[in-house]
Amino acid sequence: MAKSQTAAELKQWHLRVLGDDLGSVFHALYGEVIWLHIKQALLTKLYAYSEERTKLMKKVAPLFFDNLNHILVNDILLHLVKLTDDPGTGARQNLTMWRLPDLIDDDQLRRLVSEDLNLIEKQRTFVLKLRNKHLAHFDLNYVLSDYTFDDGSKTGVSNVEAIIRRIDTILNRIYEAKANHKMYFDAVPLEDDTDDLMVYLEKGLKADEDELYE
Repeated sequence: MAKSQTAAELKQWHLRVLGDDLGSVFHALYGEVIWLHIKQALLTKLYAYSEERTKLMKKVAPLFFDNLNHILVNDILLHLVKLTDDPGTGARQNLTMWRLPDLIDDDQLRRLVSEDLNLIEKQRTFVLKLRNKHLAHFDLNYVLSDYTFDDGSKTGVSNVEAIIRRIDTILNRIYEAKANHKMYFDAVPLEDDTDDLMVYLEKGLKADEDELYE
């Protein structure tokens, strides 16, 4: 497989090594997982990078960056739930990780993937509750019960990270078994414009302060 491919070339590669049915679903899920990693990386680069970066954002535009934090967290949680939801029935069909087992022709691989998915089902209880009660709907009883939505709780963050790692494991199991290659999701190339943004914010703040004290 080439080191650098277009999206169309990558899809054709997945179809060739995994077969049409498994390959098409795998490719679509792979794209969603890459996008999930990008959002998670952006969240980390902005809000878990350093104390100095956090102070800079609060000083320059506290309301904007606080809202952006909540938007990113909510979007990541919804993305995660959609990836691990039920595949649907009848006319309502969903692209989810649960579509994979039925498309795998190797019994042992199918069993391992199913076991991973069952673990995810247990881990995602926290995220599913937030989706059902707060993110996708404003559940009346939940809202009126003085609920607290702590999107920064250690338990919640740990569960989210564990689910993402398990999703990576599933795709890697399939890819290694069929293509004899390993995927490195942590090495997804990002346009690292968050660092550039912070540099410009810092320069702008300094220029503003210099002008103030002239």
